[in-house]
Amino acid sequence: MRRVLIGVVGVALIAGTVPAIAYAPSPDDAVHTYRVGSAYVSLAARHAEIGDGRISRSWSMDGGSVETTSLTGPGGTEWARPAPDFKLTVGIDGVTTSSTTGWTLADVKAVHTKQAVGLDFSYTLVNQAVPGGVTLKREVRLRPGRSDMSVTSTLRSLVLLRIPSY
Repeated sequence: MRRVLIGVVGVALIAGTVPAIAYAPSPDDAVHTYRVGSAYVSLAARHAEIGDGRISRSWSMDGGSVETTSLTGPGGTEWARPAPDFKLTVGIDGVTTSSTTGWTLADVKAVHTKQAVGLDFSYTLVNQAVPGGVTLKREVRLRPGRSDMSVTSTLRSLVLLRIPSY
């Protein structure tokens, strides 16, 4: 797999600039870490972490389920307890789903650019009460020296979908 990734990156560099370099772990991989200044992102088969010495967030991943295990701020202040990474109510019946119920993790990638590190989580909705073809991508980014992370969520659906709460 590493030979393929190097070849693809090499071809992309000849064709133009590469906006981000990504790595998706196989189930038995060790931890892979990228750094940009003081910011780092670390990804393994069942654990991911992003931080910069001021703020950090970690996730556990098990069987398609994702849970935030820690969100720590300046001075080591714990801002969140272990919980699903997100909750989302979908459909007319108001089915409550989360990163641990109703969605399954399809892919996670560690990414880095010259300015930031990040994680890209891709989920597929598997709830029987909602039609298929619904995906959610969550992009978490951290720039070095900042005390905040940006999270962008993009929901895609092949059918009209009501989202009463997120």
